[in-house]
Amino acid sequence: MNDNKQLIEKFLEAKYAEEGLSENSILAYSKDLEKFSLKIGKSLLEISQTQLETYIIYLQKLGHSRSTRA
Repeated sequence: MNDNKQLIEKFLEAKYAEEGLSENSILAYSKDLEKFSLKIGKSLLEISQTQLETYIIYLQKLGHSRSTRA
């Protein structure tokens, strides 16, 4: 799972560079991606579209807003 942490860091660096997101946005992305990584239990590179969609449905059932799920 350590590779997930590195993947998340690279993603966040790219988001910051491309979109100039605030520190709060980067922190929120980081927390959400870490939660997803722990929930799915495997490398982010191995996740299928179906697994990702299942997780988004799970978030919806928990009551997360559309913008949060996005």
